[in-house]
Amino acid sequence: MKSVFMLGIVIIFISTLFIVLIFDTLVKANISCLGRPENPQIVKCNIKRYNIDIIMGLMLVGFFILLDIGALYMVLTGWEV
Repeated sequence: MKSVFMLGIVIIFISTLFIVLIFDTLVKANISCLGRPENPQIVKCNIKRYNIDIIMGLMLVGFFILLDIGALYMVLTGWEV
């Protein structure tokens, strides 16, 4: 029982890290922010157009969310037995 619980926790931890890192990379790659040289406190951000990279990245995030849900189910059912 403890091994199933620990395996589920490790899977949740690792896939959550991947979700955060992939989402952070998507945001940094697809948003460009420019500041004005005369007033550096004013920053304008522009979102680039959607392309296949964003779609594939969001699919990866969705896969890891499903993996988290499956691991959470495994942890909860392993805890009850």
